[in-house]
This record gives sequence, structure tokens and C-alpha cells, in this order.
Amino acid sequence: MRPTRLLWGFCFCLGLAQAIPAQENKVVEIAVDKRGLRKVSESLILSTIGIKPGVELSQENVQEAIRALHGLNVFSDIQLYGDPVPGGVRLIAVVEEYPSLEEVRFKGHKNLKEKEMKDALGLVAGQVVAPKDIARGRQKILDLYAEKGFLRAEIEGKLFDAEAPGKVFLQYDIKEGEKVKIAQIKLLNLQAFSENKIKKQMKTKEKRWWRKGEFKADTLALDKDKILAFYRSKGYQQAAIARDSVYYDESRRNLFIDLELDEGIQYRMGEVRWEGNKLFTNEQLREKLPLKKGETYKYGGQELAYLVKSAYYEKGYLDTEVSPEEHPREDSVDVRFAVFEGRPFRIGQVNIVGNTKTREKVLRRELELRPGDVYQQSLVQESQRRLYMLNFFKDVQIQTGESQLDTAKAIDLTFQVEERPTGTASMGAGYSDRDKLVGTIGLQIPNLRGTGQNLDFSWEFGTRREQCLVGFTEPWLFDTPTSFSVRVYTLNQQYYNSFDRKSNSANVRFGRRLKWPAYSTLSIGYQLRDDRYSDFQTGYESLKDDPRYQPRTTSSFELYYQRDTRDFPQFPTKGTVFSYRPEVASSFIAGDVDFHRHEMIFNYYRPSFWHFVWSLESKVAAVQGFSSWDNRNLPFFDRFTPGGVDWWDGQVRGYPDASLGPRINNINMGGRAMMVLNLEYRFPLVNQQFYGLIFADAGNSWDKATQLNPTDLRRSTGVGFRVMVPMMGMIGFDFGYGFDRKKVDGERPGWITHFQFGPRFF
Repeated sequence: MRPTRLLWGFCFCLGLAQAIPAQENKVVEIAVDKRGLRKVSESLILSTIGIKPGVELSQENVQEAIRALHGLNVFSDIQLYGDPVPGGVRLIAVVEEYPSLEEVRFKGHKNLKEKEMKDALGLVAGQVVAPKDIARGRQKILDLYAEKGFLRAEIEGKLFDAEAPGKVFLQYDIKEGEKVKIAQIKLLNLQAFSENKIKKQMKTKEKRWWRKGEFKADTLALDKDKILAFYRSKGYQQAAIARDSVYYDESRRNLFIDLELDEGIQYRMGEVRWEGNKLFTNEQLREKLPLKKGETYKYGGQELAYLVKSAYYEKGYLDTEVSPEEHPREDSVDVRFAVFEGRPFRIGQVNIVGNTKTREKVLRRELELRPGDVYQQSLVQESQRRLYMLNFFKDVQIQTGESQLDTAKAIDLTFQVEERPTGTASMGAGYSDRDKLVGTIGLQIPNLRGTGQNLDFSWEFGTRREQCLVGFTEPWLFDTPTSFSVRVYTLNQQYYNSFDRKSNSANVRFGRRLKWPAYSTLSIGYQLRDDRYSDFQTGYESLKDDPRYQPRTTSSFELYYQRDTRDFPQFPTKGTVFSYRPEVASSFIAGDVDFHRHEMIFNYYRPSFWHFVWSLESKVAAVQGFSSWDNRNLPFFDRFTPGGVDWWDGQVRGYPDASLGPRINNINMGGRAMMVLNLEYRFPLVNQQFYGLIFADAGNSWDKATQLNPTDLRRSTGVGFRVMVPMMGMIGFDFGYGFDRKKVDGERPGWITHFQFGPRFF
């Protein structure tokens, strides 16, 4: 833009109307000098000027014409000339357009990507470039650098002519400078809490040798909210930030932050009054409040009101309003809740969308609500959890909307699902310390023809192991919550470098989903298994005559109870799993061994901060014969040998697979009692697909159930990761340190690497 020419043109226009005699002041014609036009049309200029032939020129309409043309933001120079002609004045508009943008360039940037800056600028090729566009772009880039802590960045925008006439390159020259570091955070006027306690609530930190101490304005704003939320959670409901200040030292490299707090007094819960409630009594609503009289008033009135409304939501009263009134009194807060209950909502239509493969009935039978039922929030959430637990879907979302039914108190539910690949015909490989490399050819279809049925066929082959397995499961037999499964397999295995084992097995199972207790299933199964041992290697010849390694046919019945409240079948973030499985083997029906076996598992999952999750998994089991002869002749593979990453009996990483248990001549003979504990702290690298973990394991097995001792466990700790790979299953890597290795096999304590991939071996 050329401000001198524009100023002269503007001043001329202001005096134009006065310079012409009144009788010659009438506009006869309006023309546009086209020499300065490239994109703007003549008609746009004429319509923008707003002066028509026959109008008398005045200072006001000339000023308005200049102002309107300038408002188009496309002209760098605007001039209006008056040319006297017979009968009046010929008005001529002379304009010069701003150049149009050819491309935006950046120079000197390292910590910001060009795409990030271009997206922030919002400039497109071909648009005109005015000085204010350049200045606005400069500020946007400065804001981006400020977000990353580069508060000393310097930016200058320049225009360069392009080859085509009227086009320019816009270049921003950038001097990033160094990131500003936070030298000190001062918290002023603290009385109730220490400075360290408050600083722990903040993500903004001072620079130390182990952290950078970078400053971000958005983070500081969130920190102030966190500080106030912390105070209110401790009963200081009137706490406020009285003053905040952010400033530099002379070098502008060090940043100082001052926060002055007005804490107020700590309040306690006072009297509670209720008005308008009919569905619930005062006492029933009081039980929904997490505070009793005299306790620290750590919730606001709106938070308490929400907890009260949740009780009504569970009964279908979706339009219930609860208005709290807080009345501070000395160091207490009295609360009055005014309740408008309304009427219960019912379910209108229940829609399911997104299921491209899974049949609709497979989803509907998992839903706890039907059209016409009273809306219950807990049942909606349980329906969503059950759909997740099918493990057929990546995502399950619930949408609500107004019902088209005649009644005004109805709501439609829509379950939006996103299918995940479930069936695989695969060729692959797996690895474990026990079986080494194993090839696999398999067909796994957990959602056969979209019916929810599970078909599993696999053939595994390697130098130490060959197995063929066929299994089928119907989760809803005859469209009832009754499951039926059958499985047949044959196994030839070289057990480490000890002996060979051949096993053939078949089992059948019926199960039922229970209404009470909630989340529970109960099943009964029968298994017939034949085991044979041969080819005992050097050092293991004595096992030939051991009754544990004699040919055995096991005929057993088992009962299995499980209660599962997890939110996801893989990598759960919350919930519990409890199971109890008693098994009885009898020689009266096709078998030659008698024992009873009991296994109890309890797993607990709890979310930590962000997406981190605590996982505690425990397993206790015992097996006992009906006589001393039965105990001596109990087969080896019906005993317990935890250790390593052996999922069958229990994993205790940091030790070799199947290494824990009573030993004879340094040979693990297997125990008749077992306890395993696994504590993990999991964190997602890719949600529901790739996880890292820190673990601590403990476990052991003993010769008799009476010897089971929680203080006699073999301990370990370490790190690892888990990743789900399509067509291969879970890949796992663990690096564990076994503290009690000398007690196991006489080796020194040390690190062991556990690696496994492919399907889990049975």
C-alpha cells in the first residue's frame, strides 16, 4: 500500500465537492480507470461507490464512497477525480489492487512444521494480500511459538514479486530464539497447605536439571483451575486466585510466576433440606449424598445435585431438575434442594446401526432394555459393556433422541457399532521357551456367519510339538442364554529335553448366563483325556517307574462359575473377574484316576491417571486324591508347575517356564497346591492395541495343600510390552529379574528375557 497517494487522494475527495460551484456539482457520469484492475470487476466498484448520476456531490457522500472502497480490502491505492463536463461533473475512480498471493514461504523455522503454520494462517493461493493480512499472520505464528514456549521468537513478513505480474510471494523470516524457562513459581498467602502440596497440583514446573521447565500459557490457565478444584475438594469453597503475574528478568530467558491465593475458610456440611421429592424419601436422597453432617464440604452444590439426579435417572426420570441453594453459616454450609421430579421416560425405539456382518439378533439379545421399558441408565451402560465384551466391535456408542411415539415421555436409543475383523484363515508361527518355534495353520472364526458362534481349527507343528485342535461354541443355544461347546484335540510334545508326551482329549460343556448374581455365568463340563509318556532322556530315566508318569486316562466333571465386570475383554481398564472351578475325576466312568481339584481366580483392574491402569491378577489352586494311592499316582500334568510365561498354571516372570515346584534330583515333579500373584501397571502406547507394562510377580507350588504358604513365594519384577497383531494374536516381550533363583534351581539371581508370539498354547 502507498499511504502518501491514498492520503492525497482522500484529501482531494474531501474538497472536491467544495471546489465545484453548486450549479456544476451534479454527477453526470461515473467512470472507472481500468488500468489498475486485474480481478475486481468494474461493476463491483461502481456499486460500492454508491453515487449515481444525477446526485449532487457532497463531502459526506464522497467520504462514504472512499470508506466503502477501502472496506473491500483489495485496493492499495484509491483516488477519485472530478472532470468538469457540460451539465456537471464526470467522476473518475482510479484504483490499484493489492497483489495476489502466489505462495507462502517460511525461513528459519525448526520447531514448527510448515503445514502447522499454513493451517494457522488460512491463506490460499490467489487471494489478495493486504498489510493487515501479513500482520495477522505474523501474530498467529507468534501464538503458535508461544504455545510451545518460544516466547522470544521474532517474525517478519516480507513480499517478493513473482514472475507473473501482480502476484507475490509472502515470506515469513523467523528467529525462534530459545525457549523461555521457568526460574521460579511463587505461591503467596498460603496458610492451609504447603507450597509443595499446591505445586503438586500443577503441570507447570520450575526448571531443574531433570526437567526443562517450559512455559505454556494454556497449561498455566488449567493449573489455576486445578488449584481451585483442589481447595474446593478440601472444603475451601470460596478459594480464589487473588492475583497472578508472569514476568521476565532482564535477559528475557528466565520466567517468573507469582500466584497469590485467597483461601477463605474451610466449610463443613451443615443442615440439608428437601422440597418437592415424592418418589424418594428424604432419607433415601440423603443416602445418595457422599457427605454427612459435620464432614468437610468438599463438593459444590451442583455436584451434589447431580448425584441426587442420578438416582432419578436410574428410575427413568430424565427431566428431573434439582436446584441447590447453598447458605454459608459460620464454618458450615446448609443446603436446600428443590426437586422437580417430572414423569418417567420409557424406551421408544431401539435402533442398531453399523453392523455390516453381525446379525442384528446377536446384538439385540445382549441389550438389557426393550421398547416400552422404563429408561434406566445402569441398564444402558450394561448393554454397552456387553456389546464390547463380544469382542466383535472396535467401538460402541449410544445416541439418544426424541421418540416418534405418541407419548411425550419416550426416548429412542441408537447403538452405533463399528465392526472389527474377527475371522482369520492364517498361516503363521509362534514361539515359547517350552515348545520353541511352532508353525501354525488355522481357521479361527469367532463370529461365524455373523451368528456369534465360534469355530476354531488349528494345526500346530514343530520340532517339539504337534497339535491338532477342533472346537465349536454356540453362545445362545435355541436362542436362550445357554452356551454349548465341544472341543477335540490331539497332542504330541517333547517336554523340554525331558520326555515325550502324547495326549488325546475331548470335552463338552453347557453353560448358562445368570440373572443373579449379575454379570455371572455357570457351566458344567465333561472331559475325557488319555496321556502317555515315553522316550525319557538322559537324567530323566528314573521317571519311567514314577507313578506320575504312567499311562493314565482321566475322566472328569467340572463346574465353572465366573463373575466378570470388566469393560473390555482385552486390556481392561476397570472391573473384576472372579471364578471358581471345582473338578472331580473318577475311575468309575472310563477313567483310572481319582482326585478332586479346585481353582480360584480373582483379577482386579483399576484406572490410574490418564489411561494408566493397575492390574492385580491372582490364582490359587489345589488338587487332592481320594486316597494316599491317588495322591502318589496323580498324573504329572494334573499337578502345578508355574513359572516363566506359562499361562496354563500361572506366570512368574524372571524364572524359566514351569520351573516352580517341589524338586527331586533337580527335576520339578509338580505340586498339588499353587499360588500366583501378578501386579502390573499398564500404559497404552496405542489404545487397545499396543501396551507397555511394569510388573511384579510372586508364585510357587507345594507338594501338599497343607504346605501352601503365602510367605514362601518366589518373587520377580521387570518390564514388558503387549501388542495385538491381526492374524497372529498377542505378541509379548518381558524382561524379568528373579530374586529367588537360587531356591528354584540353584542358579544366581538375574534377568531372563521372555518372548512369545502367536496363539497361546494349551
